[in-house]
Amino acid sequence: MKEDLTVVVKYIKQLYPPEFNVFSTYAELYHNYFASQAKKNAESHLEDKDIYLLLSWVHNIYPKDMRKDHVLAEELEKVKLGRLLPSSLSNDLEKKYLDSEEATIKNSLSKCLDKEIQRWKEDKEPEKLNGHFQSELLAIFVIQSIYSGQKRAKDISAAVGEELSHRLSKELPAFLKSYKDAFEDFKEKSKKHRYYKPIIIMDDLPSPSQQAIIEKIHTRLVKDYIVRLLKRKVSLKTPAQQQNLAQHISKNAADLEAFCTSNGSQATWLNSALPKLAEIIRLQDLGAIKIEVATLATTYPDIRKRHLEAFLYIKANLSRGELKSILGYLADSTASTPPGAPLFSNINVS
Repeated sequence: MKEDLTVVVKYIKQLYPPEFNVFSTYAELYHNYFASQAKKNAESHLEDKDIYLLLSWVHNIYPKDMRKDHVLAEELEKVKLGRLLPSSLSNDLEKKYLDSEEATIKNSLSKCLDKEIQRWKEDKEPEKLNGHFQSELLAIFVIQSIYSGQKRAKDISAAVGEELSHRLSKELPAFLKSYKDAFEDFKEKSKKHRYYKPIIIMDDLPSPSQQAIIEKIHTRLVKDYIVRLLKRKVSLKTPAQQQNLAQHISKNAADLEAFCTSNGSQATWLNSALPKLAEIIRLQDLGAIKIEVATLATTYPDIRKRHLEAFLYIKANLSRGELKSILGYLADSTASTPPGAPLFSNINVS
């Protein structure tokens, strides 16, 4: 479709009078064919992986990949192609996908906890790290399970990702309660276990363990969100567009903070990162932007010019001189590598 429509734009369109709308005709014919095939597939019996693939095409691959093509983008803006699937069918597929993904993650966490309980019961001394009994395997597995699921959902669409996040926000507390109940049961029934004390020491009691898990999740969420902002995918020219994005980021930041805090995270140092970035997007006065950048650099001194430059790509109405001025201001503020918890230093910018 892309190749043929490119030929239409470059060679065929000019052979016809403008009122013929040649490009529109070709685009609509292709779109209608794809839509009929998508509908046919959606109405058939699909495995979970096929549902995921079809939703990816409907929400992400088809509309975005076509509009990435610089030759076609302008022409496609003039053509209202609509969706590949009717809303009712798309909603049904999304529900099936979300139900399946939620069940898969829930089952995965349950199996993970069963393995952890089995590990407690083994007649084997727990491993030591730096001379201390501890284990991060459970926390790591939980984080990977939840956030690999969330990433898959967000790759379909932001709305599907948010819905899965909402569902999983209920699963995590349930998992932590199951962990706590299982550990209390082990403590009560296994006092004669040869390695009872090391296991009790290793497992930082239920509350600290829960806190450690949610704080790692909290950090990962904030970092992943920042990474998405630094990918140079959005370039907004007007203050109104930037204002809308800033409001969207602020709302997401508030939801993220509320979720993590309500589940026990005390990593309050993370909470101002996204709101500060949102404020930089919102502000239009150069002096005010510099002040906000300075505040950001003071709070997160591991931010570097490469991070800020990638982020400021969003503000397409900045002149080269203004951009250079802002970046130079940051470079003076962060001359050395700071101590403390890193946020930006672990984020690579391509």
